Amino acid sequence: MMHDMRARFIAPWKDSTQKPVIYHCVSRVVERRFAFGKDEKEQLRMYMRMYENFSGCRVLAYCFMCKQSIAFLH
Repeated sequence: MMHDMRARFIAPWKDSTQKPVIYHCVSRVVERRFAFGKDEKEQLRMYMRMYENFSGCRVLAYCFMCKQSIAFLH
């Protein structure tokens, strides 16, 4: 499996006049069900990395919980 070798900087735009656009994405499960177990979280992570490679977006941070997922995209 090939890993993405792009560096993930905390704030590379610190001294720049342009700041990047960063999206805070939240997705919740319908009816507050506990939908994401260990296997489902791993599947979500795999899909997230596939979409990241396809779209060119960078996932700066993410968290998968039993009822929701959160991601910061650049």
